[in-house]
Amino acid sequence: MEGISASTIIAGAYLVVIIALVIIIWTVVYKIRRKIREYSRSLFGTDSFIKGYQKQAELVGQRERSLNGMTDVCLPNITEDFPEFNYNEVRSKSETLIKAYLNSLEAENTDALKNPQYSQDISDKVTNIINDLRSRGMHIFYDNIVIHNTVISDYLTGNGLCTVKLQSSVGYINYIRDDSGSIVRGNNSVKDETVYETEYTYIQDITKIAASGMHNSISLSCPNCGAPITNLGASKFCEYCGTGIKEINIKSWKFTNIEEHGIRGKKYF
Repeated sequence: MEGISASTIIAGAYLVVIIALVIIIWTVVYKIRRKIREYSRSLFGTDSFIKGYQKQAELVGQRERSLNGMTDVCLPNITEDFPEFNYNEVRSKSETLIKAYLNSLEAENTDALKNPQYSQDISDKVTNIINDLRSRGMHIFYDNIVIHNTVISDYLTGNGLCTVKLQSSVGYINYIRDDSGSIVRGNNSVKDETVYETEYTYIQDITKIAASGMHNSISLSCPNCGAPITNLGASKFCEYCGTGIKEINIKSWKFTNIEEHGIRGKKYF
């Protein structure tokens, strides 16, 4: 070793240590990656854990949502109170409302919701969402809408009202674009599955509604011009067109609300 300086020997020793550490780290990383690949294959059927996880998340999002089905329990009570109640017809109307609601949001137009069987509140809700989106420079889209199933989820009575709640499992491609056309939320190629709940309401006693302060949430409207009815006295008439409002117009079924189940009170994006 004559002629080799101590500093050279030390440097050589450091180099050996560094090489050994690199080999150890590479071996550990290789084993970890191999374990991850094996785990990913067993769990997702792919070598890439990230891609496998993303694919699994997509599949979970595409699974049809379960419903709180109480039809067998609630329907006998409903038909006892209302023998003329036609469940199949109401279920079809509820599904039509859901599609009209979603299409109105996409079209940014509430004409499809101007139906005497729909409360003005539903149209107002859509208008508010459209205006909110526009103020943010955003536009919402619902493609390939499919309603898999609809059931009765609850039947409520009280405060002069009878309300049938219906839940529907709904699938669609949902995303939001900004004014430039860029997608800022959602995915235009991935299907989402969710649940919508509608409320089908019958007014039994209008005086109880007024007393409970629920009149505004029901939005009684004139059958002739659609204007809201604000006078609840013995003489009921439309303050806008003068049409007399008969009790039969008030005591009728009407859809009073629609919500994406589980996000009540939350932002839609």
